[in-house]
Amino acid sequence: MTERLQTRLRTIRHQAGLTASEMARHVGLKDRKSWENYERGQTTPKADVLTRLALLGIDINWLLTGTLPNSRPLAATPAQDRPQPIHTGLLALIGEEITLLLQAEQQNATPGRVATLQAQAYADLISTYDTDQERSLGLRLILQQIRQELHRQEQEGHGASGRK
Repeated sequence: MTERLQTRLRTIRHQAGLTASEMARHVGLKDRKSWENYERGQTTPKADVLTRLALLGIDINWLLTGTLPNSRPLAATPAQDRPQPIHTGLLALIGEEITLLLQAEQQNATPGRVATLQAQAYADLISTYDTDQERSLGLRLILQQIRQELHRQEQEGHGASGRK
């Protein structure tokens, strides 16, 4: 892994205001040492970690190459086009709410399933709503959509595989 990738991984975490433990948790790693190994260049993130970073809004092309789709170096990129910090409080709230919803609907709340729904909801909220109040209302709508989809799957007979 190049020094540049290490630096960009550290930058992502610092911009988000996260510890290595928190960052590891957000991307589905077992512990902080795994994330720290990425930042030290001892290991390289695998596809599942890169996918979770992409779902959190990180431009993977930028992460891996240091350039954005328009091929400008990051330093020459306007601030609004740079990777944005992760809103950790919102991300945690979404995860908690999705876990509670899945449990209430007697569905498996596996970390992978929660992380997938969490990342999708986060991306929708960040791209659609500007204020915390709007995002709170948007989250309620997303949770209702998830609930309706679970009920639809159950009615079609596909919900049985997701049951506890």
